[in-house]
Amino acid sequence: MPNATERANDTALPKCANPSDDFRAELLWQRRRELKATAEHVMNSDRGTEEACDAAFKPVFAARHLLAADMDKSIQALACVLMIEIQDETPEEVDGLNRACLRAILPQLEGSIGADAKRLLVEEEKEEARQ
Repeated sequence: MPNATERANDTALPKCANPSDDFRAELLWQRRRELKATAEHVMNSDRGTEEACDAAFKPVFAARHLLAADMDKSIQALACVLMIEIQDETPEEVDGLNRACLRAILPQLEGSIGADAKRLLVEEEKEEARQ
């Protein structure tokens, strides 16, 4: 059984014979979530050396890159990249543009991407209300 670092190093992202662009985005989003959870586990573990963390997050960044490459073909991929950008923003970087874009395309989103987008926007609104 592979340990967490070995699983994080597995860069095998979903491949389908001929998937639609939105279906591919859904698969990549799911895989990125799994890879990120594994990478965060490595980061928070006793084995969370700089090298192990770098190796664990490499496939997470690869999944984001693949989603970004599909943004012009898939609104689902665009939503994924917007969510990643929103989650990675520091308080100094928040200008609302990514959230406004995500909110604008929300009615067109489906599946776990749509659910995650709704959840993220609600969390962001609650955070803003607290400040």
